[in-house]
Amino acid sequence: MSAYTNDQRDVVTIFNRQPWRLSVADNKAKGEKNIPPGVRFRLEDGTSVAEVSTEKEIVIGRKPRDRDPNVTVQLDEHQGHKYGVSRYHAMIIAMQGHLTLRDLDSVNGTLLNGQRCIKLHSYVLRSGDVISLGQMKLTIEFLDEPPQYQ
Repeated sequence: MSAYTNDQRDVVTIFNRQPWRLSVADNKAKGEKNIPPGVRFRLEDGTSVAEVSTEKEIVIGRKPRDRDPNVTVQLDEHQGHKYGVSRYHAMIIAMQGHLTLRDLDSVNGTLLNGQRCIKLHSYVLRSGDVISLGQMKLTIEFLDEPPQYQ
C-alpha cells in the first residue's frame, strides 16, 4: 500500500492529515529554488544511510509496527534502537522555499548542529547540517538530482 495519494492540488498521507508542505504544483509556482530534488544521509563514519527524494515528506525513525505508517529513512540496521531513535523521530518537509526539520515529539529529542530542536517546530536545513536523533548523528547532503532508487 502506498503511503501517499496524489492529485493536482493536495497530497494526503496515510497519517490522515494534510502534509506540512505545499503541493508540488504550488511549490513550483512560487519559484522555490532552495529545495533540492533529493537528499543523502550519512553516519559519522561516512556510511551512506539513504538517498531520498524531497517530493514528499521524509519521516526518519525505526521500523514501524505492522499496521503503522511507513518510515522513509529506517535506522534499524544502523542500531537506531540502541542509540535512542524513536519509531517516528523526525520529519523533513519543504516549507516556504526551504527544507525544514521537525522533531515529532521523540523521546530522546533531536539536535540540529548541536542545538536542541523544540518539538514540532520547524528549522531550516542546509547541506552539511548534522542532525542528532537521540545519540545517533546523521549528516544531510543536498543532491543536485533526484535519487535513482529509494
